Amino acid sequence: MALTINKNNILNIAVIFLAIILAFNIHKGQNRAQELLNQRRDMALKKNEVLGNIGQLEKTANSYREFFHKDSSQVINTLNNIARDSSVKISSIKPQTEIILPLYVKYPFDLVVSMDSYHYLGKFISKIESYFNTYIVEKIEIRPVGQILRADQGYRLDVSLRISAISLKD
Repeated sequence: MALTINKNNILNIAVIFLAIILAFNIHKGQNRAQELLNQRRDMALKKNEVLGNIGQLEKTANSYREFFHKDSSQVINTLNNIARDSSVKISSIKPQTEIILPLYVKYPFDLVVSMDSYHYLGKFISKIESYFNTYIVEKIEIRPVGQILRADQGYRLDVSLRISAISLKD
């Protein structure tokens, strides 16, 4: 009889031990599944954040497209205003054929300007290249005209420039 009780106890202990091992394995599997779900959730949150950033960048890019969109009359008016502010006289402005590149379009303009001093030329070029729209001075040819006008005035200069307005493609 003592052997039967011990057998029952051993059998009960074995069943309990087996149940604990089984419960532990189930718990371990559930923890792994929970970790995978947490990783997927974190990845989905990161994707949502990236998509939100992309949406914001698209809005910014669209606003820049509108900002950088140029038309010839707008560019000519801008160049005239900058010339006037820099004490430079524009003799001629000739729009050239636009140059289409993969990401943007260049609208070149050939200008002939005159001024009394190299300082005015420097001021004019500085204002063009620091203007809030994108203008680039691509070519410059300086020709002094005549003799010294007065000691304090310097030379009279005629300058040929190629200035390009840059516009992002739509």
